[in-house]
Amino acid sequence: MTRIRIPEGEGSERERIFALRPEHGAALEALRVAVYDHATLPHRLAELVRFRIATANDCPV
Repeated sequence: MTRIRIPEGEGSERERIFALRPEHGAALEALRVAVYDHATLPHRLAELVRFRIATANDCPV
């Protein structure tokens, strides 16, 4: 559950949140492109690495 008030209306929750601050949505999209579209590791291997790091840090699954 979020701690911010999400405006009621059309569209998904994500779309309504980023409507509040569109520049954050643009920055998040740029980060997604950098991380996923220009990755040096294959996607499945990157997810395995994330899982292993979470396990080493005792993060809940």
